[in-house]
Amino acid sequence: MEQQTSARIDYLDLLKGVGIFLVVWGHTMTPRSVWIYSFHMPLFFFLSGIVHKNKPWKDFFLGKLNRLYIPYAIFSFLSWLFYLGLIICQEKPAQLQNHLPKIMSVLNGIANNGGNDSIWYLTCLLLVGIFYWFLRRFLPDPRLLPITIVCSSLIGYRLGILRITLPFKAEVAFTGLVFYYLGHLSLETGLLQKVNKIKPTLLVIFILIAIPLQVFLARLNVAISPGISKVALISNRLGNYFLFYAAALLAIFYLILIAQRIGYSKVWNYLGQNSLLILAVHKPLFSLFQLIFGPRVTSHWLYGITASIAVLLISLPLIKLSNRYLPFLVGKKPLLKYKTA
Repeated sequence: MEQQTSARIDYLDLLKGVGIFLVVWGHTMTPRSVWIYSFHMPLFFFLSGIVHKNKPWKDFFLGKLNRLYIPYAIFSFLSWLFYLGLIICQEKPAQLQNHLPKIMSVLNGIANNGGNDSIWYLTCLLLVGIFYWFLRRFLPDPRLLPITIVCSSLIGYRLGILRITLPFKAEVAFTGLVFYYLGHLSLETGLLQKVNKIKPTLLVIFILIAIPLQVFLARLNVAISPGISKVALISNRLGNYFLFYAAALLAIFYLILIAQRIGYSKVWNYLGQNSLLILAVHKPLFSLFQLIFGPRVTSHWLYGITASIAVLLISLPLIKLSNRYLPFLVGKKPLLKYKTA
């Protein structure tokens, strides 16, 4: 039993490592990758759903605050200071007036801090986890849960069409809840264990069919959806409702199959275990790169992969420092504590 749990955690961390690399790399691509954006954030919601724990409310809520909101608030404030410093150093007083009110991003949870908008995921995941906890706890009939999740997907999709932005990215949480639920459902039903037993021959055949099919669905979604060049979960710009969910879930499924067979990778698992810090620092680092090297270098086709690798290398000492001296910064040590009765 312990071995199965360890293996499950290993391949989930591996997937998180691959996912955070795709997030970083995707932010340097011009144009942005239709394939990466079709699934990379749904993948993180799905993986978070797998590890959802049905704890008492106080334990659950404080745990989420410690692991998600406190890191978000700290990094949002630090990001605001960082971009304020860039504005002052570049002597752009016209931008200063617009930047100062963005300090409110620390409280409103929408990550409008001047440029480090990637951390929107932390507050959105906080809401998704809370939504799911309440649904599990208070729905009078468990059979209503799938219906509620479908309704949630439709609400999120509609809010995206209306371009509505809510505190803590609540409009996106309705979409993220779908993947969170499916992740937890795959664990509860034993689906993850069942697909792990697929014979290698069938696995190879499925993957050879699934990958090009998923790429086709992702590109078709963009092709038939006016006004979008890629899926953007940050703003709930999903394109076609059915093609979005089909492409995202198909990619998640074949990535899980591949990750289960690999099981553990020292590099990718380490990145996965420390994905929060990488998520929080990569965009400010990209801003520094652009300031130092200028548009001639940062527009070159080699810049994307080179800058992504550079960010990961720079993140390594930051990971060690935060894990050792500031673990609350990355949600690995509770800052908010309470005494049980």
